[in-house]
Amino acid sequence: MITTHQSQEKAYQKYAWAILFLLSILLAVNIVVVAFVEDHPSEFEKDTGATWNVFMSAYPGVADAYVFQQHLIYALFASLALFALFTSYFGLRKGDRWAWLSLWLLPVMLIPTSLLFFLQSRQPVIGFIYGFFALISIIALLLPGRKTLSRQSWSQ
Repeated sequence: MITTHQSQEKAYQKYAWAILFLLSILLAVNIVVVAFVEDHPSEFEKDTGATWNVFMSAYPGVADAYVFQQHLIYALFASLALFALFTSYFGLRKGDRWAWLSLWLLPVMLIPTSLLFFLQSRQPVIGFIYGFFALISIIALLLPGRKTLSRQSWSQ
């Protein structure tokens, strides 16, 4: 007689997607605050010794390119946050392996961002925040890891 042992899914495995879902909401709110609410003209003045208006009138092409690159960075992080939001809700919540594997993009993007802010910025606190987000995302991805990578899930 062969009996199969079905292990109960642990709560931390079942609801690990919620951690990533909430983290992606925090990242989305973060990018909205950074892009639309926060204004750091003093940072530019500390770096260059000139106000943004003086720089913009003296070098309009360079100023436009700088603003365009800032918008690209905001779009990249907004896309990353929305990707994590939808993938964690629609994929990881159901235990799909593709979602678990693709959500590793989150710490892969957050760790270099954290290091850049921490090492090359006058505001290392921002680096610590992104590093904390990366650590939480790694922990949240490791929680359902055994269930997601089990032999049974490969056949789905």
